[in-house]
Amino acid sequence: YCQSGLSPTKWISDYRWKALFDNNFVSSTIQPPVLALAANYTPHYYISGAITLDPNTNQLTGTLNPALFQIGMDDYPTSPINPNFAIYIYGLKGSLLKVVPFTGTFIPDPEEPVNTIYFNFSIPYIQSTTGGPETITKIVLGTYSRLLAPSAVPLDEIDVPAVVPTLAISAPASSGITWSGTQTLSWSPSNSPASYTFSVIFSSDGGQTWANLATSLAGVTSLAIDTTTLPNTTSAVFRVIGTDGFNTFYADSPAITLSNSGTKPVVHITNPLSSYLVLYTNQLTLEGQGEDATDGPLTDDQLFWLEGATILGTGPSLPITLSTGLHTITLKGVNSQGTEGTTSVSILAGTYPVYLPSVTH
Repeated sequence: YCQSGLSPTKWISDYRWKALFDNNFVSSTIQPPVLALAANYTPHYYISGAITLDPNTNQLTGTLNPALFQIGMDDYPTSPINPNFAIYIYGLKGSLLKVVPFTGTFIPDPEEPVNTIYFNFSIPYIQSTTGGPETITKIVLGTYSRLLAPSAVPLDEIDVPAVVPTLAISAPASSGITWSGTQTLSWSPSNSPASYTFSVIFSSDGGQTWANLATSLAGVTSLAIDTTTLPNTTSAVFRVIGTDGFNTFYADSPAITLSNSGTKPVVHITNPLSSYLVLYTNQLTLEGQGEDATDGPLTDDQLFWLEGATILGTGPSLPITLSTGLHTITLKGVNSQGTEGTTSVSILAGTYPVYLPSVTH
């Protein structure tokens, strides 16, 4: 809505917002007061993907991403309104163990159609009669039918391998070593990595807390690690998590030391975007932020706005007035060790004359 031709769309329509919200966010049955209880973190199936409607043929296609099986909390639609798609989970001998229906809405707007919907569900594991997770043999994405699977149209499926792979970390090879600068984290799965997808997470406190480093690493067995973006620590642990489409396996590196003369801040400019056009008054508010692996979020006096060598001001937000022409604006972050991180954008400031057509009588 409110498209001026010179600036981005000002706001989203109410019907589009509702469609996107319904497709991408589902109401959790878990209430906020119990989120901190460790007992609620139990094994779950993480299933995600996308469904696309071809506007010319009205044909549906679907894609299931590699699934994960790990601890988590319920996050899936328990009472969807008018469901039209579903996840079907099968067990041994083709038994249908669980159906997760959900609603997906396409919008045939000729200007901004929504032809693809995305889903991401965390589903509690299905308990077997022996008390552990039920054996899963297949996950199917399809249309929803109240008659369940026989009447559903399959869009994609994951066949679950019967044998769970294993994984070993080959570098770093032993505890007590020290990494600095850029190093290579390496791992070896029990079978060919071609059919596996990996994620890498990092802990600076020996495995008590974790931060994400990389996801969706398909068929690779190594990752370059810039340790200057991580905190200095004597208890660094890297965890590699693999999936074969459903079975999830992981391995932890030995605890090592990360030691750099100073970690490097990472800064981002959130306004303006690169190649931004400033009109009329040439007034603009610069906005940005920065974070350092050791210091945490950078404070106001650690963020500097520059044009060339000229300091325009400090802090995460700075109103400025630009002269007409092309400008390169840089945001520099400086951590407590004096190490700098920078990023820049190019913007054009100017006014445009308006020409009225001549009128003759």
